[in-house]
Amino acid sequence: MVFSYINIKALEQDELDTLDRISKEHEIKIKRYAPKSKIIIQLKKHNDTGSRVRYSAHCRLEAARVLLTSQADDWDFARTLHKVFQKLEKELEHKFKRSEQNKLFGKESRKKRKE
Repeated sequence: MVFSYINIKALEQDELDTLDRISKEHEIKIKRYAPKSKIIIQLKKHNDTGSRVRYSAHCRLEAARVLLTSQADDWDFARTLHKVFQKLEKELEHKFKRSEQNKLFGKESRKKRKE
């Protein structure tokens, strides 16, 4: 899995550390659905000259059969990253219907009900 970052120069060192940590956390979950994929994350800082900074993140997953996007924005950088990755994971679950794949159907389900 390859991560690409756009507009990373605008971030400070502690934000870069947070980005690396959270990306590695969610990489494991995303790898289950799309092991050979590329994730492009575009980061923006809004109102960075003021007292508070608003962050926005746009994430795009490119794989052989899949092209998914998600976006999130918030005042907290870590929360923004978690939101964008969770939305991406939800899109992947919906695309591959992972939660329903383990259900039994047909003869197997009737056997299971009889037992």
